[in-house]
Amino acid sequence: MRHNDFAIRGFRSVSIALLASGEQAERMQGDPRYFVAMRMHGKALADQSAAHGYPIFMRTAPRGSPAKSTWEPPRELLWESLREPLRGSPREPPWESPIRLRRNAEALGLNALKTDWSVSLGPTAGVAAGQYPAKYTFDVNAAPSCTADYAVFPVNAATGSTRTHVVGTFTTAGDPGGNTVTFTVNPTGGSMVILTLTSSTTVNTGKFFEVSAAGGAGTAATAALNLAAAINRNLSATNAAAIVAVVSSTTVTVYTLTPGTQVTLSATETLSNLSFGGVTAGTNGTQANIVGFNNLYSGSGSPLCSSKTFPTFIFSYASGVGSVTTSPVISLDGKKIAYIENGPGIGMALHVLTFGSGTEFASCTNSGTALPTCATHPVIPGSTAGSTATDFVVPLSVPTFAFRRPYPVEPAAPRLRHASGSTPAAIRCQRMETSPGVPTRAT
Repeated sequence: MRHNDFAIRGFRSVSIALLASGEQAERMQGDPRYFVAMRMHGKALADQSAAHGYPIFMRTAPRGSPAKSTWEPPRELLWESLREPLRGSPREPPWESPIRLRRNAEALGLNALKTDWSVSLGPTAGVAAGQYPAKYTFDVNAAPSCTADYAVFPVNAATGSTRTHVVGTFTTAGDPGGNTVTFTVNPTGGSMVILTLTSSTTVNTGKFFEVSAAGGAGTAATAALNLAAAINRNLSATNAAAIVAVVSSTTVTVYTLTPGTQVTLSATETLSNLSFGGVTAGTNGTQANIVGFNNLYSGSGSPLCSSKTFPTFIFSYASGVGSVTTSPVISLDGKKIAYIENGPGIGMALHVLTFGSGTEFASCTNSGTALPTCATHPVIPGSTAGSTATDFVVPLSVPTFAFRRPYPVEPAAPRLRHASGSTPAAIRCQRMETSPGVPTRAT
Protein backbone atom coordinates (compact mmCIF):
# COMPACT_ATOMS: atom_id res chain seq x y z
CA MET A 1 0.00 0.00 0.00
CA ARG A 2 1.41 3.37 -0.98
CA HIS A 3 1.55 6.16 1.56
CA ASN A 4 -1.27 8.15 -0.02
CA ASP A 5 -3.66 5.25 -0.59
CA PHE A 6 -6.23 3.53 1.52
CA ALA A 7 -7.01 -0.12 0.87
CA ILE A 8 -10.08 -2.15 1.67
CA ARG A 9 -9.15 -5.47 3.20
CA GLY A 10 -12.53 -7.09 3.62
CA PHE A 11 -15.80 -5.60 4.78
CA ARG A 12 -14.82 -5.58 8.44
CA SER A 13 -11.22 -4.45 8.10
CA VAL A 14 -10.13 -1.18 6.55
CA SER A 15 -6.60 0.25 6.54
CA ILE A 16 -6.29 4.02 6.11
CA ALA A 17 -2.83 5.58 5.91
CA LEU A 18 -2.05 8.69 7.92
CA LEU A 19 -0.14 10.50 5.19
CA ALA A 20 -3.05 11.08 2.78
CA SER A 21 -3.17 14.34 0.85
CA GLY A 22 -5.68 17.01 1.85
CA GLU A 23 -8.06 16.14 -0.99
CA GLN A 24 -7.94 12.45 -0.12
CA ALA A 25 -8.52 13.12 3.56
CA GLU A 26 -11.52 15.25 2.68
CA ARG A 27 -13.03 12.62 0.41
CA MET A 28 -12.50 9.83 2.92
CA GLN A 29 -14.46 11.66 5.60
CA GLY A 30 -17.60 11.19 3.55
CA ASP A 31 -17.08 7.42 3.57
CA PRO A 32 -18.72 5.32 6.31
CA ARG A 33 -15.62 3.11 6.39
CA TYR A 34 -13.55 6.12 7.41
CA PHE A 35 -15.99 6.75 10.24
CA VAL A 36 -15.41 3.20 11.47
CA ALA A 37 -11.63 3.64 11.24
CA MET A 38 -11.94 6.95 13.11
CA ARG A 39 -13.76 5.22 15.92
CA MET A 40 -11.02 2.58 16.04
CA HIS A 41 -7.93 4.78 15.73
CA GLY A 42 -9.17 8.07 17.12
CA LYS A 43 -6.79 10.96 17.62
CA ALA A 44 -4.06 10.02 15.12
CA LEU A 45 -6.36 10.19 12.12
CA ALA A 46 -8.17 13.24 13.41
CA ASP A 47 -4.93 15.16 13.98
CA GLN A 48 -3.84 14.40 10.42
CA SER A 49 -7.14 15.66 9.01
CA ALA A 50 -7.10 18.78 11.17
CA ALA A 51 -3.56 19.57 10.00
CA HIS A 52 -4.94 19.87 6.47
CA GLY A 53 -7.75 22.16 7.57
CA TYR A 54 -10.58 19.72 6.93
CA PRO A 55 -13.57 18.79 9.10
CA ILE A 56 -12.99 15.79 11.32
CA PHE A 57 -14.86 13.14 13.28
CA MET A 58 -14.22 13.57 16.99
CA ARG A 59 -13.66 10.42 19.01
CA THR A 60 -15.98 10.20 21.94
CA ALA A 61 -15.07 8.89 25.36
CA PRO A 62 -15.04 5.10 25.90
CA ARG A 63 -18.36 3.46 26.62
CA GLY A 64 -19.41 3.77 30.20
CA SER A 65 -16.81 6.42 30.93
CA PRO A 66 -18.07 9.84 32.01
CA ALA A 67 -14.68 11.31 31.22
CA LYS A 68 -14.62 13.70 28.30
CA SER A 69 -12.11 13.14 25.53
CA THR A 70 -8.94 15.18 26.03
CA TRP A 71 -8.93 16.17 22.37
CA GLU A 72 -11.35 18.65 20.76
CA PRO A 73 -11.55 19.72 17.11
CA PRO A 74 -10.70 23.37 16.38
CA ARG A 75 -13.90 25.40 16.43
CA GLU A 76 -13.07 27.09 13.14
CA LEU A 77 -13.52 23.75 11.35
CA LEU A 78 -16.81 22.79 9.75
CA TRP A 79 -17.99 20.19 12.24
CA GLU A 80 -20.84 22.33 13.53
CA SER A 81 -21.98 23.38 10.06
CA LEU A 82 -21.91 19.71 9.10
CA ARG A 83 -24.09 18.68 12.04
CA GLU A 84 -26.47 21.59 12.22
CA PRO A 85 -28.71 20.46 9.31
CA LEU A 86 -29.04 17.07 11.02
CA ARG A 87 -29.99 17.97 14.57
CA GLY A 88 -30.50 21.70 14.53
CA SER A 89 -28.29 22.02 17.59
CA PRO A 90 -24.48 22.10 17.33
CA ARG A 91 -24.12 21.52 21.05
CA GLU A 92 -25.37 17.93 21.12
CA PRO A 93 -22.84 15.08 21.45
CA PRO A 94 -20.59 14.88 18.35
CA TRP A 95 -21.85 11.62 16.90
CA GLU A 96 -24.01 10.96 13.87
CA SER A 97 -24.88 8.23 11.41
CA PRO A 98 -22.01 7.91 8.93
CA ILE A 99 -24.51 7.65 6.06
CA ARG A 100 -26.17 10.92 7.06
CA LEU A 101 -22.77 12.55 7.60
CA ARG A 102 -21.74 11.49 4.10
CA ARG A 103 -24.89 12.95 2.58
CA ASN A 104 -24.36 16.24 4.36
CA ALA A 105 -20.71 16.32 3.30
CA GLU A 106 -21.79 15.89 -0.29
CA ALA A 107 -24.42 18.61 0.08
CA LEU A 108 -21.73 21.00 1.35
CA GLY A 109 -19.43 20.07 -1.54
CA LEU A 110 -16.81 18.61 0.77
CA ASN A 111 -16.27 15.49 -1.36
CA ALA A 112 -15.63 17.33 -4.62
CA LEU A 113 -12.11 17.28 -6.08
CA LYS A 114 -10.48 20.63 -6.62
CA THR A 115 -9.87 21.32 -10.32
CA ASP A 116 -7.07 23.67 -11.34
CA TRP A 117 -7.80 23.38 -15.05
CA SER A 118 -9.85 21.35 -17.47
CA VAL A 119 -9.13 20.95 -21.18
CA SER A 120 -11.30 19.32 -23.82
CA LEU A 121 -9.79 16.39 -25.71
CA GLY A 122 -12.53 16.52 -28.33
CA PRO A 123 -16.34 16.58 -28.55
CA THR A 124 -16.65 12.79 -28.10
CA ALA A 125 -13.14 12.03 -26.86
CA GLY A 126 -11.53 11.31 -23.52
CA VAL A 127 -9.19 8.92 -21.75
CA ALA A 128 -10.41 5.31 -21.85
CA ALA A 129 -11.78 3.87 -18.61
CA GLY A 130 -9.03 2.42 -16.44
CA GLN A 131 -6.24 4.17 -18.38
CA TYR A 132 -4.08 7.08 -17.28
CA PRO A 133 -1.90 9.87 -18.59
CA ALA A 134 1.87 9.74 -18.23
CA LYS A 135 3.88 12.57 -16.67
CA TYR A 136 7.52 13.46 -17.10
CA THR A 137 10.11 14.61 -15.50
CA PHE A 138 11.97 12.27 -13.13
CA ASP A 139 14.27 14.70 -11.35
CA VAL A 140 12.56 14.79 -7.96
CA ASN A 141 15.23 17.08 -6.55
CA ALA A 142 14.56 19.83 -9.08
CA ALA A 143 11.88 22.47 -8.82
CA PRO A 144 8.82 21.93 -11.04
CA SER A 145 9.34 23.33 -14.52
CA CYS A 146 6.61 24.92 -16.60
CA THR A 147 8.42 24.14 -19.85
CA ALA A 148 10.27 20.85 -19.20
CA ASP A 149 7.58 18.99 -17.26
CA TYR A 150 4.85 17.58 -19.46
CA ALA A 151 1.96 15.15 -19.45
CA VAL A 152 0.82 12.85 -22.26
CA PHE A 153 -2.83 11.88 -22.61
CA PRO A 154 -4.08 8.89 -24.63
CA VAL A 155 -7.28 9.81 -26.45
CA ASN A 156 -9.94 7.15 -26.83
CA ALA A 157 -11.24 8.37 -30.19
CA ALA A 158 -10.51 7.56 -33.81
CA THR A 159 -8.58 10.26 -35.64
CA GLY A 160 -10.78 10.35 -38.73
CA SER A 161 -7.69 9.76 -40.89
CA THR A 162 -7.43 6.85 -43.31
CA ARG A 163 -4.45 5.02 -44.79
CA THR A 164 -3.69 4.81 -48.49
CA HIS A 165 -4.31 1.24 -49.59
CA VAL A 166 -4.70 -1.09 -52.56
CA VAL A 167 -6.32 -4.55 -52.86
CA GLY A 168 -4.88 -7.45 -54.80
CA THR A 169 -6.83 -10.62 -55.65
CA PHE A 170 -5.47 -14.07 -56.52
CA THR A 171 -7.21 -16.57 -58.80
CA THR A 172 -6.86 -20.35 -58.83
CA ALA A 173 -4.64 -20.27 -61.93
CA GLY A 174 -1.09 -21.51 -61.52
CA ASP A 175 2.12 -19.48 -61.66
CA PRO A 176 5.49 -20.96 -62.73
CA GLY A 177 7.48 -18.67 -60.42
CA GLY A 178 9.97 -15.97 -61.29
CA ASN A 179 7.30 -13.25 -61.60
CA THR A 180 7.33 -10.09 -59.52
CA VAL A 181 5.14 -7.79 -57.47
CA THR A 182 6.43 -4.24 -56.96
CA PHE A 183 5.23 -1.63 -54.46
CA THR A 184 6.36 1.97 -54.60
CA VAL A 185 5.79 4.22 -51.59
CA ASN A 186 6.53 7.93 -51.81
CA PRO A 187 6.08 10.06 -48.67
CA THR A 188 6.02 13.81 -49.25
CA GLY A 189 9.28 15.25 -48.03
CA GLY A 190 10.75 11.77 -47.52
CA SER A 191 12.58 9.18 -49.56
CA MET A 192 10.82 6.92 -52.04
CA VAL A 193 10.92 3.23 -51.16
CA ILE A 194 10.49 0.43 -53.71
CA LEU A 195 9.83 -3.15 -52.59
CA THR A 196 9.98 -5.93 -55.17
CA LEU A 197 8.95 -9.48 -54.29
CA THR A 198 9.37 -12.55 -56.48
CA SER A 199 7.13 -15.60 -56.80
CA SER A 200 8.66 -19.06 -56.39
CA THR A 201 7.43 -22.63 -56.42
CA THR A 202 9.97 -23.72 -53.78
CA VAL A 203 11.11 -20.73 -51.68
CA ASN A 204 8.95 -18.85 -49.14
CA THR A 205 11.49 -16.73 -47.28
CA GLY A 206 13.11 -13.32 -47.65
CA LYS A 207 11.78 -11.51 -50.72
CA PHE A 208 10.31 -14.68 -52.21
CA PHE A 209 6.76 -15.91 -51.75
CA GLU A 210 5.62 -19.39 -52.68
CA VAL A 211 2.96 -20.09 -55.29
CA SER A 212 1.61 -23.20 -56.98
CA ALA A 213 2.62 -23.93 -60.55
CA ALA A 214 -0.40 -26.17 -61.10
CA GLY A 215 -3.00 -23.97 -59.43
CA GLY A 216 -6.32 -25.38 -58.31
CA ALA A 217 -8.65 -25.13 -55.35
CA GLY A 218 -7.06 -23.63 -52.24
CA THR A 219 -3.96 -22.34 -54.00
CA ALA A 220 -5.28 -18.77 -54.29
CA ALA A 221 -5.75 -18.41 -50.52
CA THR A 222 -2.30 -19.90 -49.84
CA ALA A 223 -0.65 -17.58 -52.36
CA ALA A 224 -2.41 -14.57 -50.76
CA LEU A 225 -1.18 -15.57 -47.30
CA ASN A 226 2.39 -16.07 -48.57
CA LEU A 227 2.46 -12.69 -50.34
CA ALA A 228 1.15 -10.88 -47.25
CA ALA A 229 3.80 -12.57 -45.09
CA ALA A 230 6.54 -11.56 -47.54
CA ILE A 231 5.39 -7.93 -47.46
CA ASN A 232 5.30 -7.85 -43.67
CA ARG A 233 8.70 -9.45 -43.13
CA ASN A 234 10.22 -6.89 -45.48
CA LEU A 235 8.65 -3.89 -43.80
CA SER A 236 10.71 -0.87 -44.78
CA ALA A 237 13.33 0.33 -42.34
CA THR A 238 12.17 3.84 -43.31
CA ASN A 239 8.95 3.74 -41.35
CA ALA A 240 7.40 6.79 -43.00
CA ALA A 241 7.37 4.78 -46.24
CA ALA A 242 6.46 1.42 -44.71
CA ILE A 243 3.61 -0.76 -45.90
CA VAL A 244 1.77 -3.60 -44.23
CA ALA A 245 -0.45 -6.32 -45.65
CA VAL A 246 -3.65 -7.87 -44.32
CA VAL A 247 -4.95 -11.06 -45.92
CA SER A 248 -8.57 -12.17 -46.20
CA SER A 249 -9.21 -15.37 -48.10
CA THR A 250 -7.84 -14.78 -51.63
CA THR A 251 -7.29 -11.02 -51.27
CA VAL A 252 -4.36 -9.02 -49.93
CA THR A 253 -4.93 -5.43 -48.79
CA VAL A 254 -1.73 -3.39 -48.65
CA TYR A 255 -1.75 -0.27 -46.44
CA THR A 256 0.76 2.50 -45.91
CA LEU A 257 1.54 2.69 -42.18
CA THR A 258 1.54 6.48 -42.32
CA PRO A 259 -2.04 7.74 -42.82
CA GLY A 260 -3.18 10.87 -44.58
CA THR A 261 -2.71 12.56 -47.90
CA GLN A 262 1.06 12.96 -47.81
CA VAL A 263 1.92 9.36 -48.81
CA THR A 264 1.32 7.82 -52.24
CA LEU A 265 1.31 4.12 -53.12
CA SER A 266 1.43 2.15 -56.37
CA ALA A 267 1.40 -1.59 -57.04
CA THR A 268 2.33 -3.52 -60.20
CA GLU A 269 2.61 -7.25 -60.90
CA THR A 270 3.67 -9.67 -63.64
CA LEU A 271 1.85 -12.71 -62.21
CA SER A 272 -0.97 -14.08 -64.34
CA ASN A 273 -3.01 -15.10 -61.28
CA LEU A 274 -2.84 -11.78 -59.39
CA SER A 275 -4.44 -8.43 -60.17
CA PHE A 276 -4.59 -5.17 -58.23
CA GLY A 277 -7.48 -2.71 -58.19
CA GLY A 278 -7.18 1.05 -58.00
CA VAL A 279 -5.35 2.76 -55.15
CA THR A 280 -7.52 4.43 -52.51
CA ALA A 281 -5.84 7.60 -51.28
CA GLY A 282 -5.57 8.36 -47.58
CA THR A 283 -7.34 11.24 -45.84
CA ASN A 284 -6.47 13.59 -42.98
CA GLY A 285 -8.54 13.49 -39.79
CA THR A 286 -9.47 16.22 -37.34
CA GLN A 287 -9.19 14.40 -34.00
CA ALA A 288 -5.98 13.78 -32.06
CA ASN A 289 -5.45 10.40 -30.41
CA ILE A 290 -2.30 11.35 -28.46
CA VAL A 291 -1.62 14.81 -27.01
CA GLY A 292 1.00 16.41 -24.77
CA PHE A 293 0.81 19.43 -22.45
CA ASN A 294 3.30 21.58 -20.61
CA ASN A 295 2.65 24.59 -18.36
CA LEU A 296 0.96 22.05 -16.14
CA TYR A 297 1.13 24.19 -13.01
CA SER A 298 -1.36 26.77 -14.29
CA GLY A 299 -4.76 27.77 -13.02
CA SER A 300 -6.57 30.54 -11.20
CA GLY A 301 -5.04 32.65 -8.48
CA SER A 302 -1.22 32.75 -8.44
CA PRO A 303 -0.09 29.58 -10.22
CA LEU A 304 3.52 28.51 -10.54
CA CYS A 305 3.25 29.06 -14.30
CA SER A 306 2.50 32.75 -14.00
CA SER A 307 -0.10 34.31 -16.29
CA LYS A 308 -1.25 30.86 -17.41
CA THR A 309 -4.83 29.87 -16.73
CA PHE A 310 -4.58 26.71 -18.87
CA PRO A 311 -1.80 24.33 -19.85
CA THR A 312 -0.51 24.55 -23.41
CA PHE A 313 -0.20 21.85 -26.05
CA ILE A 314 3.32 20.79 -27.04
CA PHE A 315 1.88 18.37 -29.59
CA SER A 316 -1.45 17.16 -30.91
CA TYR A 317 -1.10 14.11 -33.15
CA ALA A 318 -3.43 12.04 -35.28
CA SER A 319 -1.10 9.07 -34.94
CA GLY A 320 -2.56 6.35 -37.11
CA VAL A 321 -6.31 6.02 -37.59
CA GLY A 322 -7.64 4.31 -34.46
CA SER A 323 -8.03 5.28 -30.84
CA VAL A 324 -5.34 4.94 -28.17
CA THR A 325 -7.00 2.82 -25.51
CA THR A 326 -3.96 2.05 -23.32
CA SER A 327 -1.87 4.15 -20.99
CA PRO A 328 1.25 5.61 -22.66
CA VAL A 329 4.78 5.00 -21.37
CA ILE A 330 7.58 7.57 -21.52
CA SER A 331 11.26 6.68 -21.97
CA LEU A 332 13.72 7.58 -19.23
CA ASP A 333 15.10 10.53 -21.21
CA GLY A 334 11.59 11.83 -21.90
CA LYS A 335 12.06 11.84 -25.68
CA LYS A 336 10.04 8.78 -26.69
CA ILE A 337 6.48 7.75 -25.95
CA ALA A 338 5.12 4.24 -26.49
CA TYR A 339 1.44 3.40 -26.80
CA ILE A 340 -0.98 1.07 -28.60
CA GLU A 341 -3.31 2.21 -31.37
CA ASN A 342 -6.33 0.02 -32.11
CA GLY A 343 -8.16 0.74 -35.33
CA PRO A 344 -9.68 -0.69 -38.48
CA GLY A 345 -7.63 -2.21 -41.24
CA ILE A 346 -4.37 -3.30 -39.66
CA GLY A 347 -5.78 -3.72 -36.13
CA MET A 348 -3.52 -3.13 -33.15
CA ALA A 349 -0.22 -1.33 -33.66
CA LEU A 350 2.56 -0.33 -31.28
CA HIS A 351 3.77 3.25 -31.76
CA VAL A 352 7.11 4.54 -30.54
CA LEU A 353 6.80 8.27 -30.98
CA THR A 354 9.61 10.82 -30.80
CA PHE A 355 7.71 14.07 -30.66
CA GLY A 356 9.11 16.98 -32.62
CA SER A 357 9.87 20.63 -32.04
CA GLY A 358 8.47 21.94 -35.31
CA THR A 359 4.82 22.38 -36.24
CA GLU A 360 3.37 19.73 -33.95
CA PHE A 361 -0.24 20.94 -33.98
CA ALA A 362 -2.34 22.79 -36.53
CA SER A 363 -3.70 26.31 -36.17
CA CYS A 364 -5.55 26.49 -32.85
CA THR A 365 -5.95 28.47 -29.63
CA ASN A 366 -2.95 27.69 -27.43
CA SER A 367 -1.99 30.84 -25.52
CA GLY A 368 -2.47 29.50 -22.00
CA THR A 369 -4.88 32.33 -21.22
CA ALA A 370 -7.85 30.84 -23.07
CA LEU A 371 -9.18 27.31 -23.40
CA PRO A 372 -6.84 25.49 -25.83
CA THR A 373 -8.49 23.84 -28.84
CA CYS A 374 -5.61 21.90 -30.41
CA ALA A 375 -7.06 18.43 -29.74
CA THR A 376 -9.32 18.91 -32.75
CA HIS A 377 -6.55 20.45 -34.85
CA PRO A 378 -3.93 17.69 -34.97
CA VAL A 379 -1.10 16.96 -37.38
CA ILE A 380 0.15 13.58 -38.57
CA PRO A 381 3.55 13.14 -36.86
CA GLY A 382 6.45 13.34 -39.29
CA SER A 383 4.11 13.59 -42.28
CA THR A 384 2.29 16.91 -42.08
CA ALA A 385 4.47 19.70 -43.42
CA GLY A 386 6.57 21.22 -40.65
CA SER A 387 6.35 18.30 -38.21
CA THR A 388 9.75 16.97 -37.13
CA ALA A 389 8.35 14.02 -35.17
CA THR A 390 9.16 10.37 -35.84
CA ASP A 391 6.38 7.81 -35.44
CA PHE A 392 7.76 4.27 -35.66
CA VAL A 393 4.88 1.82 -36.02
CA VAL A 394 4.94 -1.90 -35.29
CA PRO A 395 1.83 -3.77 -36.53
CA LEU A 396 0.81 -6.40 -33.99
CA SER A 397 -2.07 -8.13 -35.74
CA VAL A 398 -0.63 -9.08 -39.14
CA PRO A 399 0.87 -12.41 -40.28
CA THR A 400 4.61 -13.07 -40.11
CA PHE A 401 5.65 -9.60 -39.06
CA ALA A 402 9.38 -9.41 -38.33
CA PHE A 403 9.81 -7.07 -35.38
CA ARG A 404 12.46 -4.41 -36.00
CA ARG A 405 13.61 -1.73 -33.63
CA PRO A 406 15.62 1.21 -34.99
CA TYR A 407 16.56 2.02 -31.40
CA PRO A 408 16.13 0.38 -28.00
CA VAL A 409 12.89 1.10 -26.19
CA GLU A 410 13.66 2.22 -22.65
CA PRO A 411 11.96 0.35 -19.81
CA ALA A 412 9.40 2.08 -17.66
CA ALA A 413 10.70 4.13 -14.77
CA PRO A 414 9.66 3.48 -11.18
CA ARG A 415 7.01 5.56 -9.51
CA LEU A 416 8.38 8.73 -8.00
CA ARG A 417 7.03 11.17 -5.48
CA HIS A 418 5.36 14.40 -6.49
CA ALA A 419 7.28 17.66 -6.85
CA SER A 420 7.27 20.24 -4.13
CA GLY A 421 5.94 23.72 -4.73
CA SER A 422 2.71 24.96 -6.22
CA THR A 423 1.77 21.82 -8.06
CA PRO A 424 -1.91 21.82 -9.06
CA ALA A 425 -4.29 19.24 -7.66
CA ALA A 426 -4.83 17.96 -11.18
CA ILE A 427 -1.38 16.36 -11.30
CA ARG A 428 0.28 16.73 -7.95
CA CYS A 429 -0.15 13.25 -6.52
CA GLN A 430 3.03 11.76 -7.94
CA ARG A 431 5.81 12.61 -10.38
CA MET A 432 5.97 9.45 -12.38
CA GLU A 433 5.84 7.92 -15.80
CA THR A 434 2.47 6.19 -15.74
CA SER A 435 0.34 6.87 -12.72
CA PRO A 436 -3.00 5.49 -11.59
CA GLY A 437 -2.69 8.13 -8.86
CA VAL A 438 -2.92 11.08 -11.25
CA PRO A 439 -6.50 12.36 -11.13
CA THR A 440 -6.01 15.05 -13.78
CA ARG A 441 -9.34 16.02 -15.23
CA ALA A 442 -9.38 16.30 -18.99
CA THR A 443 -12.67 15.78 -20.74
